[in-house]
Amino acid sequence: MTKKWKDQWGSALELDEGLFRLRLRSPGKSLIVNTYVYSGGGALAVIDAGWPETVDQLETALADMGLAKSLRDVDYWLYTHAHIDHMGAAALISQKTHAPQIAWQGLEPYRERWHAFQDDMHNWTPWIAEAFAEPHRSRLLAERKNQGGLVDKYGRGVLENAAFVEFGERLEIGDLTLEFHDARGHDPHHGAFFAPERGWLFCGDVVIAVPTPICRAMNDELDTYRDSLDRLQALDAQFLLPGHGLHRRDNIDASFERSRSFVTDYEGRTLALLRELGRPMGLYELALAFTPDGKPYQPASRWWVHIAQVDSHLHALIERGDVMCFSGEHGPLYEAS
Repeated sequence: MTKKWKDQWGSALELDEGLFRLRLRSPGKSLIVNTYVYSGGGALAVIDAGWPETVDQLETALADMGLAKSLRDVDYWLYTHAHIDHMGAAALISQKTHAPQIAWQGLEPYRERWHAFQDDMHNWTPWIAEAFAEPHRSRLLAERKNQGGLVDKYGRGVLENAAFVEFGERLEIGDLTLEFHDARGHDPHHGAFFAPERGWLFCGDVVIAVPTPICRAMNDELDTYRDSLDRLQALDAQFLLPGHGLHRRDNIDASFERSRSFVTDYEGRTLALLRELGRPMGLYELALAFTPDGKPYQPASRWWVHIAQVDSHLHALIERGDVMCFSGEHGPLYEAS
């Protein structure tokens, strides 16, 4: 019988022998993250520990599940990518344990200033100043003022015990062999862990049930993301373990195709709207044209992800020559070629 847990810290589910999925409650956060735990061969590993606000919940969950008395009992901390909802807790955890923090080698330059790096990555102000036309640009910039970050709350944050790995490396985690694969696009530091003997693929945010966010503000790249979809699908995984949403044992190829179709649909819809409206439009106005009632999506996080998607696809269409950008004194406007 499948084991399940539910408590004030969140919920957990046994997915396979020695493999568990945790969903930790994070006050004030609408985005639920899948944290995975593996226990086998005398080793305990956590993949994508999550938000910085959920460190205490994670420790309580592991204890309640009988897996660890404290975070010091975890032998390996692994991360698919650097976003705050997946790796935001890393520096705080490294203060509580001597176990290695395993992530892609490209993150090594930020080890000594981890929280500042996180704050920089999630600071969308420069992108807003560049991407939006007035009057929305000034309003959105004013809304972003005085937003505190991790440095304000937790200090500089040094990533202790870092063990950076390259794509293609193999890791032995107890009796589990993991291959680390290039999965960049959604994050320029994104990797995926694949267990070839069991068919498990920890894919982070590459394949999820909704469009994977691609945001120029965070240096994401659409073409790189498409390449990662091809690369990970070729692994022929038998168990898809995403960073958000439900795991899958069947129709895994269909999940990859759905992620590709999200990209194609956004591009097609963006170009169709520009042609249909037949006039130059700013990014905010174009993003509103997608919505059924001409109003921003709720919650606000969903709206920002949508705007970022429209912006990324606009620039892909510009590179292809399908869209023109006019930069005037009030900011950029877009029109179908």
